[in-house]
Amino acid sequence: MTPVPYLYVNFLALCFLVLMFTVFAAAKKTPEIKSFMTVLFGFICWSGGSILMRLQVYPGVSFWFYVSLLSLFSLAVLIYFFVCSFMSVKAILLKYLWSIGTVVVLILTLLGVFLSPPTIMTRPDGGIVYLYTIKWPVYVVCGFFLCIVLSIIKILLDAIKSKGMRVPGIQSIIAGCVIIALGNMVQIIPGNTFPWDALAGIGFAGLMMAALYKKRMFRMTLLVSKTVVLVISAFICTLASAYFIDPIKNFIASNFPVNDSTATSSVVMLFALLIGVVYFVMTKVIDVLFTREEQQSRLLKSFSDAVAHTLSTGEIMDELVNVIKAEIPVEHIYVCLPDEGGYYPQHSSGALNSLNFKIADDSPILKYLSECESYIMISDFKRTPYYLSMWEAEKDLIRNLNLLCLVALRDQNDIAGLVLLTAKEHGGSMSYAEVGFLTAVSSIASIAVKNAGLYERVFREARIDSLTNVYNYRYFAEKVNTEFEICRNDSLALMYVDLDDFKLYNQLYGSIDGDFALRAVADIITRCVGNSGTIFRYSGKVFAIVLPHYDGREATTLAGEIQRQIAALNNAPDRRDRKTLTASCGICVSPYAASTPKELIENADLAVYNAKTTGKSKVVLFKGTSPGLQRISERAMDIVERKKGKSESTYRTHSTTIFALTAAIDAKDHYTYNHSLNVARYASILATAAGINDEQIGIIYEAALLHDIGKISIPEHLLSKRSSLTTDEFALIRNHVNNSIDIIRHLPSMDYLIPAVVGHHERWDGKGYPRGISGEEIPVTARCLAIADSFDAMTTSRPYRNIMSIDYAVRQIEDNAGTQFDPLLAHIFISLIKQGEILPYQIPASGGTSSQNTQNSHPLASVPTNTV
Repeated sequence: MTPVPYLYVNFLALCFLVLMFTVFAAAKKTPEIKSFMTVLFGFICWSGGSILMRLQVYPGVSFWFYVSLLSLFSLAVLIYFFVCSFMSVKAILLKYLWSIGTVVVLILTLLGVFLSPPTIMTRPDGGIVYLYTIKWPVYVVCGFFLCIVLSIIKILLDAIKSKGMRVPGIQSIIAGCVIIALGNMVQIIPGNTFPWDALAGIGFAGLMMAALYKKRMFRMTLLVSKTVVLVISAFICTLASAYFIDPIKNFIASNFPVNDSTATSSVVMLFALLIGVVYFVMTKVIDVLFTREEQQSRLLKSFSDAVAHTLSTGEIMDELVNVIKAEIPVEHIYVCLPDEGGYYPQHSSGALNSLNFKIADDSPILKYLSECESYIMISDFKRTPYYLSMWEAEKDLIRNLNLLCLVALRDQNDIAGLVLLTAKEHGGSMSYAEVGFLTAVSSIASIAVKNAGLYERVFREARIDSLTNVYNYRYFAEKVNTEFEICRNDSLALMYVDLDDFKLYNQLYGSIDGDFALRAVADIITRCVGNSGTIFRYSGKVFAIVLPHYDGREATTLAGEIQRQIAALNNAPDRRDRKTLTASCGICVSPYAASTPKELIENADLAVYNAKTTGKSKVVLFKGTSPGLQRISERAMDIVERKKGKSESTYRTHSTTIFALTAAIDAKDHYTYNHSLNVARYASILATAAGINDEQIGIIYEAALLHDIGKISIPEHLLSKRSSLTTDEFALIRNHVNNSIDIIRHLPSMDYLIPAVVGHHERWDGKGYPRGISGEEIPVTARCLAIADSFDAMTTSRPYRNIMSIDYAVRQIEDNAGTQFDPLLAHIFISLIKQGEILPYQIPASGGTSSQNTQNSHPLASVPTNTV
């Protein structure tokens, strides 16, 4: 045993410091870690030099005395540098000043100006005592070091004043500085031999390590492991046994009547008990140091994985709230995202939480988060000048929400969002572990929110009309399909708002004024619809509105309100001399009037067309179809006649054009002319019986008159050819559909007939032409024409075959229901024939009746497949 008293204390301190230095050498080197390692190195040199001096190790006491003393005198400036780095303080001038002063002190120390090497004295009990002779200049050094200490105190006070006492690690730094100061003050008390300064060094180093940990400069699980902690415990027990086994054994032998063997056994039992106690204590320490951090690490990894697989801000906010709730038992959590003028709550942990507040862009809260820490503890924030500069309403918000903490989602220098945490469920403040967890979560969330925001902005810009700031047509079809699936068991309304005579408006007042009007109308629709639906700019002057869960009455009421507010635009003083703005609205509601998204779009389009053609500035609700039969043929013709007679009817407007075209057909091919009249009559009766509304019946009639207009371009000898057609000739005949479309699309305002005309040779099973569509994808107007067209083709005489019987035609329609024809409409059509509502008007083919009575002699006679 060494005769030097309390040498084991210095030795333990040195071991602890070396261990800390070693483990930090493997950590990531931040400026704070580097500065702390420099302080540790200074303590190691001080403690090591002191031990080696007391052991009188070569090259001698004087050498190790100066090593220890120079290290001690360097510690003040090293601690100052560490505090500056930790608190992010530059203080360049003072750093130079204290550095130069320390170098001067060290030089003077080597010259023996302050202290001389100690005198070694032996005590009566054999122990060694080192006596130091202190010279008066040492008080100048103490004054210099006091100035450095005051500089450190000023840095800490400034940090407390601006950021509060809960700045991570500041309490540990203050405690460490107090301990090191007290240890050295006690050490110089006359007659003291216990190394209080060495113990103070251990305490200081441990508290500085705690400060770094609280500031999340490193993770405990990366720095040391459970095994290392247990090895250290075993080392401490071994070291203790080396120093205390003999004294304890001697104490037992001298004070108790036991022999040497019993005393030895007693000592072994005591140390076994000591090891058990140390093991129990260290397992508890491990739980405190590691278990919660490991749990937080698992939560952070799970959260990171979850947000890495989504670009939805809503899903990210859900995950953010859930991971915070899993670790920190707070009552409520709010997530606020930036919008115009401030940060607004977009998500909360409770469905009933009020989201009716905002944190303004110029709030001192945001200024603090930008300039100071990435979080705010409200209890500390209230003691800062930032809180005192807040408006009373902002302070009321903090009180009303009972906020405990705010965390910024930082995107470099910007704040991508705020997380607001209310009081804990069982009271109490935030621990440093919880604060560290929040900052780690916020770092991950800020990146995820930024990426999601960029994606959603690009996604939105690709689907937003730049003029009106509503969705564009590109997103329209996708949204209709999505909402149709969602509302499959509920109602879904589609509304078109079509500005009347807007082309004329643009011509009168120019495109700038027209754009202003479109923006104004878009704003009106947006206000009226609110969050109840989605708005699209369907085309230049047409807006579409998808309204989930709306029925016909609610949609009609909304359309009326939109019309009223558009009309109110005309009352503005600067618009009284302008053309009146009005809008026509068409509405279709599924499942009552549409069974597919395509049918919903087409029927809403027909409804707005009806509104436009029956006087404008109207609201028309598409009534849909009904499978029931009505009394019928006379009513169908009455509907057609009424449509012809209305002064605002499109048919009346364009009747001259229609008659001119049908006359041209008659001049070229008399059969085609009569065939068109028959198809118009049959299809109108079928539509009436099926419950299709009057406007569509009129469209079906007009489309039927022109459905074969494309045959004008086909040579007459092909139309009247008695023998079979070649493949090329048949392809030419089939092309009459496309020819019809090319003619109709050049007729003014009659392109609404195109869907019926282009689809009348499509089949229910998708094997028709020209597009090959199937089922309800085929417009109902075209489905009516297809049945009427085939029936008339079979019940009239043609040059290439004789007339077929009505019974045969009925059987063919019945047999092909569900393959060639709409099964419901086919059933209705057959019923109309049986009831005598539809009676074929047979017209002889030009050139007389053919004796060729074979159905397959001409491709045109391949009934009941598509009639050409």
